[in-house]
This record gives sequence, structure tokens and C-alpha cells, in this order.
Amino acid sequence: MKKNIIIASLIGLIVINVIADYYENTVEEKLELAENKIDNQIKKAKESKLINPLVNQLFSNYVKYWSDQDINKISEEIYGLPFTLYNQDEILVFSTQGQVLSFLKNTFDQLEENNYGYSVTNSFEHYKEDNNIIIIEMNFTRFLKDGKIMGEKEREASYILKNMDGSFKIVALIPHSPIAE
Repeated sequence: MKKNIIIASLIGLIVINVIADYYENTVEEKLELAENKIDNQIKKAKESKLINPLVNQLFSNYVKYWSDQDINKISEEIYGLPFTLYNQDEILVFSTQGQVLSFLKNTFDQLEENNYGYSVTNSFEHYKEDNNIIIIEMNFTRFLKDGKIMGEKEREASYILKNMDGSFKIVALIPHSPIAE
């Protein structure tokens, strides 16, 4: 009888130790995940503080208007004239609103053919502000209408912004991947 009690006690201790180890690892893993999440949030907060709030607002509007395919708002509120597009094989300079609208219409027609849905900003990767000019690189993802990622998961584009009459406008764009794909 005493043997059975001793064996049962040993089994109980083993079970308790196994359960304790499980919860200890689970708690440690959860703590590590929480710490990583906090570190990432702090990093993003620091990055966003480095960027002029007017620029944050400009790009927030830009991504919204782009996702809505609102060529009028992009051409009027986002792009400044002259607007320069530095493609890999050519440089285009648009000096009139009509040229910008035509470029945007053609771009969105191609995107529509490719089943484009919307875009989201992932991060800003490079940022340099000098008086009235800002250079910034945006990392973003495009999605199809069904919610799947369109092409590359992460895309980049570089922009030159100029302060025009008290607000920043994009005056140059360097896409690092095709615009309409």
C-alpha cells in the first residue's frame, strides 16, 4: 500500500513538473512576443515622429486617393507641376494638369485590367528634409480585388516633395517596380 502511495506521489510530482514547464514556456514565449510587439511599436512611433506631419497626411491621402482611383484628387491635391516620372527606361515630364490626368487615367486603366483593388503603406524607409524639399521612400503593398497580394509583397517608390504655397506636393516619382502591374 505504501508503495502505491509513493508511486502515485511520484507520478503526481512528475505531472505537476510537466505542467509547470509547459506553462512556464508558454508564459515566456508570450512575454517574448509581447516584448517584440512593443519594440516594433516603439520603432514605428520613432520613425513617424521623424517625418513631418504634413508629409504623413499627404501620403495618407495619396494612398487613399490611389486606392479609390481618384485621378482628380491625385492631380489636384497630391502632384505638383511640373511632375516628373523617372521610369527605368525613360523620364517623363508633365507640365500641365491635362498631361497628369492622362497619365493617371492610362495607369488606372491598366491597373483595372490587372484586377487592382487597393494599396497599403508598410513603412517609410528613407527620409531627408531640407527647407522646402523632401526626399522620401515608401514601402507599400498592392492588393487585388479579391484581397490577394498583387505581384511583389513589398514594393518601393521614391518621391521628391516640394513645399508649394504652404503644402507639400509630389513633384517627382521614381517607381522601383512597374506602376501598373
